[in-house]
Amino acid sequence: MLKKLIDFYNRRISGFNERSLTFDDLVRECNRSGITILTLKLRRARGGALWANEDPYLILSSSLSEPDLIITGFHELYHLQCNPPGAEILFSDGNLSDLRSAEQQANAVGLVALMPDFEVVRMSVDRIKNYYGIGRELAQRRHDILWRKVNSL
Repeated sequence: MLKKLIDFYNRRISGFNERSLTFDDLVRECNRSGITILTLKLRRARGGALWANEDPYLILSSSLSEPDLIITGFHELYHLQCNPPGAEILFSDGNLSDLRSAEQQANAVGLVALMPDFEVVRMSVDRIKNYYGIGRELAQRRHDILWRKVNSL
């Protein structure tokens, strides 16, 4: 399933899993998909996905670092593109232990957007952490995603 998800986004977004994507890449994909990006001062949440009157909004916390902005942005993009419109707003608090399938898939999309396979394949968790300027938990999760994908081949 993970390989199919990554392949889907590789076909959909230019450069996905081929290079480290940027905030400009996120903006381009949102513009192409008709998604409005809002940057707000959020206290606890990192970002969110909201459908209002059938219009999609991607919400990002203004306090995020550049790497977290990319991970969270592509995470929320997944929700807007792959989950049907609903009346609820979905906020992300950065909890990587959420076991719901949609959250695990959104986490994978966000992490791979910043950290493509070919860059992390020979890196330790500590090297991933230092190279991308992210926390250990995110680096470990990215490492695990790569090896889950490799082992599913």
